[in-house]
Amino acid sequence: MKKKKKVVLLPLSLALLTFFLVRPGEETPVKITQTEKAAQKINRAIASIPATNLTSKSKSHSTQPREIVGEKHAGQLKIINQVNQSWQQLYQKRLNQQGELSELSIELKRSLLKVKKGIGRNLEHVKVSFKRADGSPFSFEALVDSQTGSPIQTWNKTHYEFNQDLKLDPSGKIYRE
Repeated sequence: MKKKKKVVLLPLSLALLTFFLVRPGEETPVKITQTEKAAQKINRAIASIPATNLTSKSKSHSTQPREIVGEKHAGQLKIINQVNQSWQQLYQKRLNQQGELSELSIELKRSLLKVKKGIGRNLEHVKVSFKRADGSPFSFEALVDSQTGSPIQTWNKTHYEFNQDLKLDPSGKIYRE
């Protein structure tokens, strides 16, 4: 009989304890840590940074927030550069120093805030297209520093080749004209 009382009283006591600690219809308060508060404050501050929306076709400015890439950082974020409204002209001067380029086009794809080891850097992701002095087209994508117009990283370099197609005779041998 004592075992039955213990078996019945234990779940009943837990139910009553739970009822009085968490009353139905009341929400339990959610505790937010200092780290989460700091992260929310940083995210609000970053979202308020206006993005530069310059292209060679349109020189209008946009107030879209910058996209955050890289490490997630909950502490204080140190931003090492500012957005310079003439970053595109600075980058174009750097490109023109490398040789004669015609039909140069710099298309802004997105504005970024790259975070690494607690340090943020404003960057612009662009697609660059031009024709070389010999007339061959060339294009690539790049990350450009928003303050100095310096290229940080490039990729997707497209080389166009205008070779003649191989011709085969009926036996399958290659011949050239």
